[in-house]
Amino acid sequence: MPVSGSGESARGAERVPPGGPAVVRRVPAEATRALRLRVLRPGGTLADCVWPGDDDPGAVHLAAFRAGVRVGVASLLPEAPGLRRLSGAAAGPPPGPEHAGRLRGVAVETDARRTGVGRALVQAALEVARAGGVHPVWCNARTEARSFWEACGFAAIGEVFQVAGIGPHVRMVHRSGQAPGEGLGLEGPAAPPS
Repeated sequence: MPVSGSGESARGAERVPPGGPAVVRRVPAEATRALRLRVLRPGGTLADCVWPGDDDPGAVHLAAFRAGVRVGVASLLPEAPGLRRLSGAAAGPPPGPEHAGRLRGVAVETDARRTGVGRALVQAALEVARAGGVHPVWCNARTEARSFWEACGFAAIGEVFQVAGIGPHVRMVHRSGQAPGEGLGLEGPAAPPS
């Protein structure tokens, strides 16, 4: 599978090289879309994988490579729907919309799952967030992937909700050394993503 901008097919992934650590690098938004389509929106179009915030100057897109083959992608977008700034927040950037980041579009090739690629992408995104003062980091996780997110340090907040055409999700926030949901506050129940 060629690297971004080289005519990669949205549908036909090549076999993922076995073993070895994944190398995570920043990539342009366009370099995430074919894998987003294959893993997260099968049956859709590339246009379905162009998300609001992709081109925001604060957005960071990451890809994991193994032996030069892209095996996973993730995006960290400056977004905080449903979260509100609370008074009396701990030192550092306040947990509010102006500092929050949404981890979105975490997609790993089938052959590379359960090999540390997803965890490497999440860890890299969290390092970018820490370095940039982004807090909290949250996601809308598919319920089938909840245990993965929990293993990466995220905790569920709010109720399970349906994303039309995709399935059940739960909002999760990275704990960042605090109790699940502490200092975050939801304005009402978790709402489906826009």
